[in-house]
This record gives sequence, structure tokens and C-alpha cells, in this order.
Amino acid sequence: MYSDAEMPSARRRRPALWVVAVGVIALLAVVAGVLFAAGVFEETEDDGGLPSAAPLELNVGDCFDFFDFAAAPESFPERKISCKQAHDGEAYAVIRVGETDVFPGAEVLERTAREQCPARADAYTDGAWRSAPALTVKYTYPNAISWEVDGIRAVTCMLRAESGEKLTGSVRRG
Repeated sequence: MYSDAEMPSARRRRPALWVVAVGVIALLAVVAGVLFAAGVFEETEDDGGLPSAAPLELNVGDCFDFFDFAAAPESFPERKISCKQAHDGEAYAVIRVGETDVFPGAEVLERTAREQCPARADAYTDGAWRSAPALTVKYTYPNAISWEVDGIRAVTCMLRAESGEKLTGSVRRG
């Protein structure tokens, strides 16, 4: 038998359960913070790039509309549309960036896009995009999840009207 001092009580076990529960919650918060810092939940953006996990696969010459350009100018291309219809942008280059399973990192993909997309826009439009009223180069590239899970291995370069106005017809020249 237990003396009063030795007897386990529900009151003595409750603080231990609270300590364990608080510890588990703190551990989950630390893990979530590490995952956010690593970019697992966040999508990368910069001046020229769209968020890095585009849900729509575009090919050279595809015209498209964004989800809601007025509400979110940096939204993803939502649907392909005929270039003869008013549209938000046009894909003009798809740059294959590797076939390995190892994600090269957003910095490498960003650098590839910044270095190659403007020159490819020059070739696609015969340089006309630079003098066209407010056309801007944009691009999208895979994040670590879309690289590993979806197998996306390309930077997609796009032209769109900087003002958000619709384009009509292809921007391709020559």
C-alpha cells in the first residue's frame, strides 16, 4: 500500500500532462518556423518573377489570362486563351533547367530567368517589346515542391501589359 505521500494522484499527473502538451506545441511551432524559413510554405516572388509554382503549364505562343489581375497583379496564369481574344499575357519561352531530382534552388532559377528571358523576348518580338507601350517581362519557375513532386523543370518567360490592360493578338514578330 501507498502512504499519502507516495500515492499517485490525478493532481500530480495533471501538471506533467500540461508540461508535455506545452512542449509538443512549442516543438510544432519550431518545426513550422523552420519549414517557413526554408520556403516550403511560402512562394517566392521578386520584381520580375511570379510565384514559383504555377498551376498552368504554358508552351511558347500560348496566350493566357491571370486568375484576377486587377485584384492580384502577380497572380498565376489561370487559363489558356486564343491570342485573337483579349488576354493578359503571352508565353514566349520555356527554358528547360535540368532533369536531376535535386532542386537547384530559387536563386539559380531566378538568375536563369533574369539572364535569359529578356534576350528571348527580343528574339520573339524582334525587339518590339522594348518599344511597345508598357510591355513587361515576367517569368515563373518551380519551387522545391513542384520540382520534386510535379517534376516541373522549366522557367517560363511571359510578356504582359504592365498596366494590366488586355492584349489583343500575338506579340510575336518576324
